[in-house]
Amino acid sequence: MNGELRSSSKDGGRSPSSSADQEALVDVPLSFELSGFEPLPNANRGGQAGPSAKWYHAAFHTITAVVGVGVLGLPYSFSYLGWVGGVFALVATLAASLYTAYLLSALHEEPDGTRHNRYVDLGRAILGDAWAKWLITPLQYSVMIGLAVAYLVTAGQSFQAVHNNRCNGHTENTADVDMDNCKRALTGWIILFGGIQLLLSQVKDFHSLWWVSLLGAAMSVMYSMIAFVASAVKGHNGVSFDKRSGSAVDRTFGTFNSFGTIMFAFGGQIVMPEIQLLQGFVLQIFAQPVFENVETLITEKQLWPSSRPRLMRAVVRSLYVALTTFVAICLPFFADLMGLIGAAGFTPMTFILPCIFWIKARKPQGIVFWVNIMIIVVYSLGGLLAAVGSIRQIVLHARTYNLFH
Repeated sequence: MNGELRSSSKDGGRSPSSSADQEALVDVPLSFELSGFEPLPNANRGGQAGPSAKWYHAAFHTITAVVGVGVLGLPYSFSYLGWVGGVFALVATLAASLYTAYLLSALHEEPDGTRHNRYVDLGRAILGDAWAKWLITPLQYSVMIGLAVAYLVTAGQSFQAVHNNRCNGHTENTADVDMDNCKRALTGWIILFGGIQLLLSQVKDFHSLWWVSLLGAAMSVMYSMIAFVASAVKGHNGVSFDKRSGSAVDRTFGTFNSFGTIMFAFGGQIVMPEIQLLQGFVLQIFAQPVFENVETLITEKQLWPSSRPRLMRAVVRSLYVALTTFVAICLPFFADLMGLIGAAGFTPMTFILPCIFWIKARKPQGIVFWVNIMIIVVYSLGGLLAAVGSIRQIVLHARTYNLFH
C-alpha cells in the first residue's frame, strides 16, 4: 500500500488510490525548487528535495509564524469583548489550539516513519483527493494570500507610524490629526514594503537564510513584550478598561469580528506540517508554498518553456507580490482583515479540520470523540459569526475610504 502511494509521488499524489490507501502517507517533502528542471540536493524518492534545515531553524520559524501580527490585534479585540470575555475567549482558544496542534503533530508521522509533509497531503491521505483539491487547497490558498495582504497592510502602517507618530493605523481614533495626509502616506508605505517583498520573493531557496528567521523570531518576541509592557505602564495613567462605546449593533458586530481576530492569533497550524522546511521573512514564509504550487503547476502543464525556469519564477512571484500589494492598498483595514482571515481561513484549518482528521483517522471513542465534536461545533459557529462581523466592518470602513487617497 505504501509502495503504491510513494510510486505515485511523481504527480504529487493527486490521483486517489483505494480507500485503504488514504490512511498511508504521500511521501513528498516540500520544496521551493522547480522539479524537473534542476537536480536538487538531498533528493529522495521522486526526485524531490529532502529536509535540509536544522531543528533550531524550525524553532526560529515556529516563533516567527505563530507569534505573528495577530498578537497586535488582541487589544482591539479586548476593547469589544472586555477583560472577562476577552480573557475567557483567549484562554479557550489557546487550549483548543494546543489540542489541535497536538492532533496534527500526531497525524504528521506514521508508525512506519513516513510523513505528511504538507497540510494538503495530510488531508488527501485521510479524506481523499476530492476533499484535498476542493476544500483544503482553496482554504490554504485563501489564508496565505490573505496573510500576504494583512502583512502588507500592517507593515505599511508600521512604516507610517515610524515616519509620522500622529498616525496609529486606526483612523477612527485620530480626530485631532490630519488624517487626509495620513491616508495618502499609507499607500506609499504599503508600496514600499511591497517593493521589499518583491526583492525577497526572487530568492529561490530560504534554507540558507536561517538568520532571517532568527531575526524575525527576535522581532516577534520584542514587539510582543513591547505591547505587554506598554499596556501595563499605560494602565496606571487613567486609561479606561470599559468596552467600546457605540450603538448596540456596532458593538455586536464588533464583538463578532473580535472572535475572528482572536482565532487569527492562533493560526500557526496551517503551515505546521511544512514547518520543518520553510524559512525566511514571515510574509515569505506564507508566500513560498503559493509560489511552489503555482510554479509546479505551470511546469507540469508545460505552460512555460522548460529552458527558462528562472524567468518564469521571476514573473510568477512578481505578479503575486504586485497583486497582493494592490489589494492591500484597496483594503487597508488591518483589524477587519484579521477578523475575516481568522474566520474564513484559520478557523477551519486550525480548529475544525484537525478534529475531523482525528475522528476519521483514529476513530476516537467516549470523551475524546465528544471533545472533538464540541470544538467543531463551537468554532464553526464562532467562525460564521466572525465572518459576518468582519465583512460588515470592512463594508463600513470602505464607505469612508477613498482609493489611493
